[in-house]
Amino acid sequence: MNGQTRIELLYQGETFSKLIDDIETFRAEILARVASGEWFWVRGDRGEGRLEPANLLVGPGVGLVIVEPNPGD
Repeated sequence: MNGQTRIELLYQGETFSKLIDDIETFRAEILARVASGEWFWVRGDRGEGRLEPANLLVGPGVGLVIVEPNPGD
């Protein structure tokens, strides 16, 4: 899996998943963009098995929760 990690994103009461290379880099990118007041899209997936692509609009006042997997999972 090339060192990638699948994380969960909680957005507007729904759960999405995203495959990322590094959790700290992803978190820093999101924080920097929100801090700048910028609106932007975060691509995620919805569902299990056959995933449906979803674009999550994030910006000032719109929260995005990043759920990290347990290291033992």
